[in-house]
Amino acid sequence: MADAAVNEDYGKKCVQTGVAIKRGRRYYRNGQYFRNKAAFKIYESAKNAEKAQQQAEEAEKAAAVAEEAKKAAATAETAAEAPAETPAAEVTAEAPAEPKTEASEKPAEDKE
Repeated sequence: MADAAVNEDYGKKCVQTGVAIKRGRRYYRNGQYFRNKAAFKIYESAKNAEKAQQQAEEAEKAAAVAEEAKKAAATAETAAEAPAETPAAEVTAEAPAEPKTEASEKPAEDKE
């Protein structure tokens, strides 16, 4: 039983530096072993910086999505306010106007 505990302690390495840790000099925090308090502080500061960077990226993405949604809403409002145009099908369906000539401009005479 004692041999298993010795082998377990011998295999522990510092999470930050990767150095093998002796039993009397280990620093255990948050479920992990560190060489000393300084190595733990460095690890924690790097971990916090990474979290802050991820949060900043997520906030930037959320702001971009919100801005895009705002632009889409503004476009929809301007489209609703714009006057309705005649559809292209109605324009092409109209008969072409006949050119006016002198004969067509004269009133028709009654031939009785």
